[in-house]
Amino acid sequence: MSTQQILGVVGGVVGAYFGYPQLGFVAGSIVGGLLTPGEKTKGPRIDDLKVQVSTYGAGVPILYGTDRIGGNVVWSTNKIEIEETTGGKGGGPENTTYRYYVHMGIVLCETPRDGSEVSIVEIFKDGKLIYDARSGISVGSALESEENPHAYFVLYQGHADQLPDPGEEAWMGGPGSVPAYRGVVRIRMNAIECPSGRVPQFSFVLSANATSTPKYVLFDEEIPVGFEDTGVGRPVFYASGESDVLRIGAFTANSHTQVNSTWKFGIDGVAYGVEQRRAEDLWPVDLGGPFAAGTFRGFSVRCTRGAPLSAYAAITWYANETDTTASGSLSGLFPSDEFLYGLMISPDGGRLMVFTSTTDPTGQITKWYEIVDFLEVSRQGTVSPSLAQGRLGYGASIVNTDHIGVISNDGLTAWVADSANAQKWEIQGDNFSASGASVPFTAQDVYAQAITLVSNRVYVVGANRLACILPRVEYTVEPVKIKDIIADQCERADESRFDVSAIPDTDVLHGYKLQNPASARSNVDPLLTAFTAYIVDEDGLIKFNKYEDIASEATIPYDELGQAEDGAVNRPGFCGGSTL
Repeated sequence: MSTQQILGVVGGVVGAYFGYPQLGFVAGSIVGGLLTPGEKTKGPRIDDLKVQVSTYGAGVPILYGTDRIGGNVVWSTNKIEIEETTGGKGGGPENTTYRYYVHMGIVLCETPRDGSEVSIVEIFKDGKLIYDARSGISVGSALESEENPHAYFVLYQGHADQLPDPGEEAWMGGPGSVPAYRGVVRIRMNAIECPSGRVPQFSFVLSANATSTPKYVLFDEEIPVGFEDTGVGRPVFYASGESDVLRIGAFTANSHTQVNSTWKFGIDGVAYGVEQRRAEDLWPVDLGGPFAAGTFRGFSVRCTRGAPLSAYAAITWYANETDTTASGSLSGLFPSDEFLYGLMISPDGGRLMVFTSTTDPTGQITKWYEIVDFLEVSRQGTVSPSLAQGRLGYGASIVNTDHIGVISNDGLTAWVADSANAQKWEIQGDNFSASGASVPFTAQDVYAQAITLVSNRVYVVGANRLACILPRVEYTVEPVKIKDIIADQCERADESRFDVSAIPDTDVLHGYKLQNPASARSNVDPLLTAFTAYIVDEDGLIKFNKYEDIASEATIPYDELGQAEDGAVNRPGFCGGSTL
């Protein structure tokens, strides 16, 4: 028994003498807790990481069409142990648990020889589908979750200009420490969580001949409320904390007063009704300059458009949404010789993007910065091609500007809208640029609009209309011709004397994978068997023909196929017999 338990029992006995055993037990336990250090417990730890199998000398798979591939691990870190401690305050028990992660690179298949690219259509983790390219979600965020926001994929095509992965170089000692893996398609996986030290098993549906076309499922309909610059007021989307609910608030005329009503909608646009605004439904009251931009890390953010970032009022934050005196400024985090030309905040309020110009206030947006706390810039890059001031908006709700914008919670994509169009933007490397064409919707009030992202859907509300844009990707996978596979294998064997013209174009496969490529003959043998084809050396050419095309050399009457000799009796079952 611990000292705390022993003194609790003693206190109970003493208390019983005076008629208060419970009070005595409590008093004894408190004294024991003060005299006894807090108990500490630790969860299980592992000594070795059970890394996914990596086979030396394995062949690089050759992919034709579309097929599922497991891949071969060619690079991996050791286990990355993260210690998490809870409790321990006030003499209470302290509990320590351990989580394990690993970074690794997997070779998937050979880079197409024609310079084309291989697409990832689906990703499976321990047999469970975790990514489908047709959902519109970028492959980089396929692993990300609220518990593990640092997990991501990077797909390398392995062309002649392929560079080494910078993360691998950082782990292995700097530039030149790892190969670029040219000639193979490879996926780099970051921060893969390993339950009980076991690396999950991944497999990938790849396509060497898929074409993707962005599609947008859009509903665009009237709603039973009309947001406007006067009357009901300008709309704002509150962070509902629910994946299937939209909560829309409003400001009165001139946006100086927040409305205490919240309009609630389902993600399918169905109106649920009007509710009283909750305490967590936050949005800064607009001061008409600086203008309200949104809520970041629980604080209200306002900005002065086009202001030099050397000015305190360029980007300011406030403890409360109705405060008129700033608690601090974010301007000091950015170069003082640049100008504020745009600003976005993620729907969860955890990420803020600032867009600037390096010239005077008549210049163009050329740079971007990201912050996830109030201390420093976490990422930065360029905007190319450059954009006009305000083209990316100054927040997710319009106040006397033509555009509104919102950055996704993971910081990988953004959406920008005006009164009748919305467009997706992406951060690739360090460059921020448009991705795809604009998606039109019914015109809304340019001075009464708001935008948000919920469950990979984009919502734009204005006047009495609500539009929803659900990004999708339509994949068209063409079948691969057998004759093309055979021709490619012959060319790889440096054999030009072949003829595949007898193989019809209708002999096709969805996909064909050579897991461990061997000789050209061994590689094509399964195809010849499946499609009843054969090889013949004729006229100096290696010809691939179909058995069904063989012409008969002679015709033998049926009766002459078998005949009984003189004196013999025809037996049933023999040619010429009476029963045949």
